[in-house]
Amino acid sequence: FCDQAAIAIENARLFEQAATERRHLGLLYDMGKALASSLEGEQILERAVALTCEALGGQIGFAFLHMALENRLEMHATYAAPQSKSLQQQYLHAGEYLAAEIISQKEAYYIPDLKHHKGWPDADLPKKLPGSALVAPILAEEHLLGAMILIHSQARAFHTDQLNLLQTICQEIGLALSNASRYQQVQRRL
Repeated sequence: FCDQAAIAIENARLFEQAATERRHLGLLYDMGKALASSLEGEQILERAVALTCEALGGQIGFAFLHMALENRLEMHATYAAPQSKSLQQQYLHAGEYLAAEIISQKEAYYIPDLKHHKGWPDADLPKKLPGSALVAPILAEEHLLGAMILIHSQARAFHTDQLNLLQTICQEIGLALSNASRYQQVQRRL
C-alpha cells in the first residue's frame, strides 16, 4: 500500500510539473506571437511588459532600453505604474541603483525584499510598494539591449521558476528588438 501511495504522490507531482511546463510554453508562444506582430521597439516593449506582468503576477512593470553611449538604462515602457514626473523620464545610470548590476553583470536576479536592498531607487511608487522584484536583462546574444523589472507589493512574492521564465521571456524580447532594429536598418538603406 505504501508503494502505491508513493507512486500516486509522484504521479501527481509529475502531472503538476507537466501542467506548469505546458502553461509556460503557452505563454512563450503567445509572447512570441504578440512580439512578432510589431517592428517598432516601443510597441514591442509595451506589449512585453504588459504580458509579462500579467503572466508572472507583477503589479508594476518597467522596460528599459540600454543607451550604450550614455551608459545608462532609459525607461521606455511601463505597466500599471503611477503617473508622476519622476517616472516619465526615468534613467538608471551605470554606477547607481540597479543599473550597475544589470549593465555590468547582465544576469537576472530576484530581490525578495526590496526594503533591505541597498540599490533600490526611491522613485514615486505607491507607499505600499516596493516589496519584491524580478530583474532581468534583455540581451541579443551577449549584447545588452535593455532590462525588465517586475515589482510586487509583497516581500517574497516571486519564485525562482518565475525568474527563469522571465529570463526566457527577455530572450524573446531581445530577439524581437533585434529583428526590429535590423528591419529599420534595411528600410533606411532603401
